[in-house]
Amino acid sequence: PPYSAARSDCYKGQLGPWLGAGAADPLLPMPRLIDVVADGPVDVAALRLRLTSAAPGATLDDHAVWLADLRSFAGAIRLAALGVVVLIGAAAVMTVVFAVRTGLAIHRPVVELLHLMGATDRYVSRQFERHVVGRSLRGGGIGLLLAGGTLYGLHRASQGLRASLLPDLALQPWQWGGLLLVPAGLALLALVTARWTVLRTLESMP
Repeated sequence: PPYSAARSDCYKGQLGPWLGAGAADPLLPMPRLIDVVADGPVDVAALRLRLTSAAPGATLDDHAVWLADLRSFAGAIRLAALGVVVLIGAAAVMTVVFAVRTGLAIHRPVVELLHLMGATDRYVSRQFERHVVGRSLRGGGIGLLLAGGTLYGLHRASQGLRASLLPDLALQPWQWGGLLLVPAGLALLALVTARWTVLRTLESMP
């Protein structure tokens, strides 16, 4: 029989997060559900025993169990993403160190000539810093464009999905601002790494 308005609202509230707006459709076959909301802690095991004794064919769905598993999985993904960021940062630092040392080795005669002309180590370091920062900003800008395009594409694709459990993939203004700061952070990291590498290498040169 068709559901009453009250029953349709009840099913919509219970199954709306899983089925979306279609949960209130009177033609959708539904099992009999009892939604239990408690203000304090509930002994789920005792409640399950009471439920099965009163209705042998009934089942108890404890949302806290799968929500805890989902939170643990999300935390593991967050840690994995953080590890990837750390690895990318370490790779960027090693790339800058290798590039700067290679450049110093190639241009060693020029550096020695600059020293004879009175150039300080800080002056030589600035030349390499300018080059490294320029390349970092260029690469970071390209990566920012690719990341922005990917996020925009995911947002457009998710708009056609009718899954209420999926989060909104649209970034907030402060999140876009944080994304814009990534190339600047990369350039700052490259600057510090280049300066440290050049000054340490110049100190060891005769």
